[in-house]
Amino acid sequence: MLSLCNFGIRSHAELTRTHARTKEVGAPFTCADPESDDPESDADPESDADSESDAHSGAGRVVARVRRCPTRLPTLPAMDDTSLEQLGAGKYLLVTTYRKNGTGVPTPVWVVRDGDALGVWTVADSWKVKRIRARGDVLVGPCDLRGRSTGEQVPATAEICDEATVARYRRLIARKYGITGRLTLLGSRLRRGVNGTVGIRITLVP
Repeated sequence: MLSLCNFGIRSHAELTRTHARTKEVGAPFTCADPESDDPESDADPESDADSESDAHSGAGRVVARVRRCPTRLPTLPAMDDTSLEQLGAGKYLLVTTYRKNGTGVPTPVWVVRDGDALGVWTVADSWKVKRIRARGDVLVGPCDLRGRSTGEQVPATAEICDEATVARYRRLIARKYGITGRLTLLGSRLRRGVNGTVGIRITLVP
């Protein structure tokens, strides 16, 4: 009986042993690495181009095409809560004045826009007016009705205005705050008179 080996044909068991020895020595088929720095590779780890590997010749396996996308962080719109426009449009402004010993005293007030500055209307004999007369540097920022800060506080300078400016601030407050503003202005005039209130002009420090 003739053996298959006489015809140069190897049995299935021999082929299996040969394949196992080949894997131990080092398999001839490799998998493409998208981050490989092989000069013959077209894969660029920093680009978003498609990367694909060659087919494995021995095993008949094909590595699927993989799309590599760079990490892109979302661009947030620039926003400055302490800008003149936003502070002037806010309902309340937190004004921090300073005592003689340097202690800051924050006070929530109504605010209107006065050109390139902010306008505040308040009682003439209030402590904040006395502190501003003695020291003009202040801090200002957005806040709520109770004086809780809702944004960054920035340095500014404050000055007591003349009568014409105070009258203009009253009109601006009546326009901005509606019926509440008009009733407050009327009540103040009845209790204190026209000269019982003053205007404070606040200029942000650049």
